[in-house]
Amino acid sequence: MKFKFLLFLTTALPIFLLDQLTKMSIIQNVKLGQTIEIFPHFFDIVHYTNKGAAFGVFSSLPDILRVPLFYILSTAATLVVLYFLIHLPIAKKGLLLSLNFILGGAMGNLFDRIFRGEVVDFLSLHWYNQWATWTLWQWQWRFKLEWPAFNVADMAISTATVLLMILILKGEDFSSSVKGPPAKGD
Repeated sequence: MKFKFLLFLTTALPIFLLDQLTKMSIIQNVKLGQTIEIFPHFFDIVHYTNKGAAFGVFSSLPDILRVPLFYILSTAATLVVLYFLIHLPIAKKGLLLSLNFILGGAMGNLFDRIFRGEVVDFLSLHWYNQWATWTLWQWQWRFKLEWPAFNVADMAISTATVLLMILILKGEDFSSSVKGPPAKGD
């Protein structure tokens, strides 16, 4: 359990703290809706808020549905990650690391939802304000070459997802990962 706690202190907790410190800095120094160009036509610091999930999904739901839905889903996801962190054997270091990244990010965005009512996003990637067209058979889609604004918590969750994909591609066996209560040495 000492290793797992140390891993939490060196990954999930710093991710949460960095996420909140950067968001506080944005709230204090950048007006809502403002854009500060860092690398022209590629990277900006912005100040947006998101009441929905990733990419603003469910942001248009009425507050009476959206708020409890996100509290329940975010809390449940955090508890599931905590369960796995407690019960995974320490031999599953890659999985433990990725779950700590997810936990740090989930805590950051959950904190925002509880105390701000919305998630603060401030990093914006785009390509010259350009549009792209994608055609598949007779259908055609046009989209802007821009990624929705994100934050440190989102980066941690995305990093964890990539790490999990790498572990899966390397043949990591997750089938026997969780086995009852943790052993004393874990």
